[in-house]
Amino acid sequence: MPNFMLALQRKRSRTLLQVCGEWYVADLEELFGRLWTQCQEFQGSLHQDVLCTSRDCPIFYRRKKTQKDMAEAKVQLERWKF
Repeated sequence: MPNFMLALQRKRSRTLLQVCGEWYVADLEELFGRLWTQCQEFQGSLHQDVLCTSRDCPIFYRRKKTQKDMAEAKVQLERWKF
């Protein structure tokens, strides 16, 4: 296979990985937003920051895990940008 064909294939693969990464980050952002809204509803106000630190709340852990996964996914996505 000629070099330009290999280069084209690599570019397509990189582009596909980048698009999939962007979709993954968007999904995580949407999930985090829904969890954040749910926390605000439990707190009683949609206009204030969430002050939840409850260690027995399953939404707290899901929100923190989603936040961590989203930060890691954004770092991975930055590696693919050129």
